[in-house]
Amino acid sequence: MKKAIIMGNGPSLGKINFNLLKESNIPTYATNRIAGICKKNNWHPSYYCVFFSAPHQGQVLKLPSGETKNYSSGDKLESRMAQKDIEYLCEKEETTCYVHDWYRYFLKKDYKNVTFCHPHLWDRFKEFPMGIMDRYSAPDNFLWWIATTSLFQLCIYHEVDTIGIVGIDGYDLSLKNNHYEGYAGSDPGNMERSNKVISRQHDVISEYLDRKKVSVYNLSEKSIIQNYPFLSFEKFLKL
Repeated sequence: MKKAIIMGNGPSLGKINFNLLKESNIPTYATNRIAGICKKNNWHPSYYCVFFSAPHQGQVLKLPSGETKNYSSGDKLESRMAQKDIEYLCEKEETTCYVHDWYRYFLKKDYKNVTFCHPHLWDRFKEFPMGIMDRYSAPDNFLWWIATTSLFQLCIYHEVDTIGIVGIDGYDLSLKNNHYEGYAGSDPGNMERSNKVISRQHDVISEYLDRKKVSVYNLSEKSIIQNYPFLSFEKFLKL
């Protein structure tokens, strides 16, 4: 058995016993604004993928290709905070990082643990099609859709056969903040639509993983994801 844990940024991430996690030496895969919980628990993931636009907000970018990207709307302070979170993970030599090539403009150092990528962006307003995971594979062809998609791709590349997911909770419409403690984040304007997108992601991914004979367990007690059986974090560590 080759186990791994995939982490989103949902509130259930704040319930993980990171002391047990560190003792277990199970590889962990994380994304986006994970830095806050890393600092709080003196921990960092084994693998980190990040492809999102938050680091660009409030700016107009001239990319290395000569292409111009306009992110003039948005909060520059939030942008800088996102950049610092990404920098924090890239500075951890033990963490293997895959980051968007666009981040070269603020990642000035030559980090040996960082690979710059050109992920394939899938329109979030178009349905995620069955079979798409067969067409794109890590690390050469990452999918940029929902943040954790690339983490599942990496697990397959690393031949993981047993995955625990945590922090992939979806949006609770009664909550003002759907992220772990210490990361306020920003909820989408339409949480119901976002939940449908997340559910579709896992319909596609679970079908793909079933064919690959990969077992997946949801370590979050409260989650909209219904594709995988629930298993407590402690029991997953003992598998």
